[in-house]
Amino acid sequence: MGLDVNLTDQAALSSIAPAVLWWQVVLAVVAGAVVGLLSGALTILIERFEKLEAEEMEEREEYLRDIEEKRLAAGPDAEDAPEAPPWEMESYGWTWRERILSPLLTAIAFGAFALHQGVGVNLYIHLVWIAILIHILTFDLKHHLVLDVITFPALILALGLSPLTPNLGFNQAVEGAVVCGVLFLFMFSLSRLLFHGGFGLGDVKLSVVIGAIAGFDFAQVQFGALYAITYGVFIGGAVVLLLLITRLRGLRDSVAYAPFLCLGTALVLYQYL
Repeated sequence: MGLDVNLTDQAALSSIAPAVLWWQVVLAVVAGAVVGLLSGALTILIERFEKLEAEEMEEREEYLRDIEEKRLAAGPDAEDAPEAPPWEMESYGWTWRERILSPLLTAIAFGAFALHQGVGVNLYIHLVWIAILIHILTFDLKHHLVLDVITFPALILALGLSPLTPNLGFNQAVEGAVVCGVLFLFMFSLSRLLFHGGFGLGDVKLSVVIGAIAGFDFAQVQFGALYAITYGVFIGGAVVLLLLITRLRGLRDSVAYAPFLCLGTALVLYQYL
């Protein structure tokens, strides 16, 4: 009799749970779209606060003056007069990244995490990180910049939330930040030495944030930070190789790397934490 009651209760719960779960997922998707739009608005505010457009205009004028001086120095009939490649201005204000990409990615990610994890403290914390990571992703795609105005507050927030995060703690967050920071500082120095480019200091600072989010603890076999970095590096390498094969990018063309690191971190949050 007791078994029949338990089975009946379980059947009733199973019939109710999916409806509640889907309602939560739909709510998460809508919230994600709103957060994505707010993230786009934040991008516009940061562009104005950092005066990115004015700074680029100054760089463009300096570039054109330098080309003109070299052309005058070469003389009107000189064959070695430099050809000036056209200056490609970056986009500013509301673009498809803020209007479509950011809301779409955030909505999909919020829904996926809600469906996978269910409502709880872990979900809320992860959604905060997803919103920040997608903001960094879209901003870097647009400007090839990872700014301190985002990474520094994110690091403080990561350390502050670490004691409240399941499967993480303050010590693990600090260790993850240090390990990833040292690793990427080495990779940054190596790329500058061998390739005169590659990773930027913004990527190094982002890696510190990722380390604090995912954590690292050798004693407890908690390698979330290294998994996140490894995923990001391998995904980025595969995409860059594909771009080279299809000739959409050349060896000298720059590729924003922060989006791959953000994607690797999101995968770790989804799978392990």
